Amino acid sequence: MSLLVLNGLMPERHECFIRTLGRAHTLAATRWGKLAGDPALDVIDYMDDSRLQGSPELAALPALVVAQMRVLADSLAADLGANSLAPRVDRPLTTAEINDLVRPRVERLLLEELRFRRFAQEHQVGMVVSGSDFSSHSRLIARTARTLGIPTLDIEHGFFFSRLAGDWCRTRGRMPLMFTSEYVNLDNALEVELLGHEQDLFLPRDPAHRVTFLGLGTPIDTVARQSLPREQALAALGLDPSRLQVLLGGSWIEARSVQKLLGAQVDVMDLYVDLFRSLAASDLRHGMQLTIKLHPADTRPDVLPGVTAAIIRLAADCGLPRPLILSDRLAEAMSACDLLMATSFSSVLYDAFMMGKPSLVVFPRYLVFSDDDRWRTECTLPLRAGVCEAAVDGADAWRRAGAWLDPARRERFVRDREAFSRRYGLVDRPVQEKCEAIAAWIATQLAARPGA
Repeated sequence: MSLLVLNGLMPERHECFIRTLGRAHTLAATRWGKLAGDPALDVIDYMDDSRLQGSPELAALPALVVAQMRVLADSLAADLGANSLAPRVDRPLTTAEINDLVRPRVERLLLEELRFRRFAQEHQVGMVVSGSDFSSHSRLIARTARTLGIPTLDIEHGFFFSRLAGDWCRTRGRMPLMFTSEYVNLDNALEVELLGHEQDLFLPRDPAHRVTFLGLGTPIDTVARQSLPREQALAALGLDPSRLQVLLGGSWIEARSVQKLLGAQVDVMDLYVDLFRSLAASDLRHGMQLTIKLHPADTRPDVLPGVTAAIIRLAADCGLPRPLILSDRLAEAMSACDLLMATSFSSVLYDAFMMGKPSLVVFPRYLVFSDDDRWRTECTLPLRAGVCEAAVDGADAWRRAGAWLDPARRERFVRDREAFSRRYGLVDRPVQEKCEAIAAWIATQLAARPGA
């Protein structure tokens, strides 16, 4: 049996996948959750730090943290003062304030790298399988494993509508490819085409810097599989079936720098202000109901406290009735809605498509250029095919939302969606089938390694 390190996979989301891998491999994991102590899994304890005690690497860690933070804090302070996209604050953060804000994460990540390197010295790791390796909790281990020559596979979801901006925007350096692993598994051939094209724009032909994209299927039960009759969902959420139901879906932007951590959230709140003010001035406000489904991170007090209260206050200040704000129940919210409106490149856009729901993206401020409209006319395939739309601001968003009251517009979407699905073979598959496909690919890769 080979040893797989599961890096950032979430048992609540990837349980079927983890159990499928556990039938043929020994597992070590950075997260066990409800699977901790499961006798059906052959497990090696990865998180045990006792092996590090007394090591020279651990003794050197504090000095390394200080050195890393000195460079990082100075550069971030300079960026915050010079970057036009930085959050608008009364005064820039000082180097000392940035140090206090970022140091705990830097220290944790350096310790994580040290732990993985020691684990890889003591065990022959066949492969590192990551979940979202562009996130800080997974990125470092995936990067370290690739440095050590250990095969790396990243499991992704939700890139069906990835990067809804034209190539002209990407080539300005605004939207770099963000994966670390050698292989990245996506849900379907369309995602492979979209991200493969993006890689060709950014990365050199040197194989050492490139990613191989697979289209074996996302090994999770998506919301699209949790079918619920619309009437039942409306009743469960207390919504009016006679009104147009618009679901505003939040998305999380992983922070890899201070300005992105702060600036992304400022941009999102700016979008809420614009959307609420535009809705208050629109006739559509009387014929529709708004539900807001926050990203789970937005509801955690240790991540972004006060988001729900801020949104409620914004709606009241704009003269709108209090919107229904949900922290979970995504399946019910998706079943109930007539239109999904997303504030960023969210995985719920894929769920909406699979459920036959039209979707609309309101672009963040930094992607919209007043002097160039190509971002709307040269966008990637879903927009060109008519299965998703993009808006430049709140007024444009509500004008486009109101168009869905027209039966002819809804009928055209149905035809466009069917044609798009046929072209790319976009069909939902049982989660076990997708898990088995990835497991078979892993087995083939491990068998092909020297000494296997």
